Amino acid sequence: MEIGLLKRLCDAPGVSGAEDEVRVIAAEALGPLVDELSVDPMGNLIGIRHGTGPKVMVAAHLDEIGFRVSHVDDKGFLRLMGVGGQWLETIENQRVVVNGRRRLPGVLFREGGWLRADALSSSDTGPRKMDDYYVDLGLPREKVVEWVEIGDPVTMDRHAVDMGDMVCAKALDDRAGVFAMIEALRKLGKHEAEIYAVGSVQEEVGCRGAKVAAYGLSPDVAIAIDVCPARDTPGFQEHEYIAALGKGVALTISDAGTIADQGLLGSLCQIAQDGGIVHQLLLAGAGSTDAREIHQVRAGIPSITLAIPARYTHSCTGLMHKGDLYTCAELVGGFLEDAHRFRFGRSLRWK
Repeated sequence: MEIGLLKRLCDAPGVSGAEDEVRVIAAEALGPLVDELSVDPMGNLIGIRHGTGPKVMVAAHLDEIGFRVSHVDDKGFLRLMGVGGQWLETIENQRVVVNGRRRLPGVLFREGGWLRADALSSSDTGPRKMDDYYVDLGLPREKVVEWVEIGDPVTMDRHAVDMGDMVCAKALDDRAGVFAMIEALRKLGKHEAEIYAVGSVQEEVGCRGAKVAAYGLSPDVAIAIDVCPARDTPGFQEHEYIAALGKGVALTISDAGTIADQGLLGSLCQIAQDGGIVHQLLLAGAGSTDAREIHQVRAGIPSITLAIPARYTHSCTGLMHKGDLYTCAELVGGFLEDAHRFRFGRSLRWK
């Protein structure tokens, strides 16, 4: 498994609507594996590998949570608008990068921070707000306004690292899914399916890209690859884990946006069991993925999410087991090779 690709994908900046750099990296890896490669008007990267069988869409989103510059004050400090779901408690005193005319490093801090008189007192327990935070570029205002524009994307300043069997990085949500999709195609054997590999955009702000791509491609069946929170950490009991690291890809029975097509779920379980692919089943009461929008397109598309467990999702740094990445890629590949053997959906017609 070429883990270096995952690191490059994760390190690249790409908040929702500004996925250009990560799309280029994904395109370079995906291009040799497909017959056609294009970018649609929304910005989705679409690779097509031809076949005569069912049309199968595999989607993983390119974008990450982050920020955009909303204001520059008279001292050169930046104010931000959040892009995607932020855990504000995790962003204080973090290094960030403003990706504008120049790539500028900065420090993201909260007004007053630990220097506030009430910072360590019981009166400092209220909810955090985005308005509490600012970015210090360490530059005079005249330089800031020369190099920074309103709307410039801001991402965390992180580099992916190996930690034994784990990989630690920003944007594992969902560069890990993009990586697994590419790996599945890299190792794919004989297949009959017409495969649509989609690096979708703007998932973190409403699964917008996948909806557009699914409408244009009109697949017969779809798999969204994403991450899910692993709660196998202090503070949670075993029945609260949802998913755990090292126990394989998670087949999502349902989440807040999608109930998996039962035929598709059963087919994937069968492939995993027959192939000895380590896997787990997932029921999530919150959160959703591209499958939420894909399965409601046109007259309905049988869909499911394959989730790769990750600790500390939607924070500055995620942690993922490399083995779970491998099982996800293996299961996606196994399904693509066997998709022509299965039937999906519940459509019936009476006279």
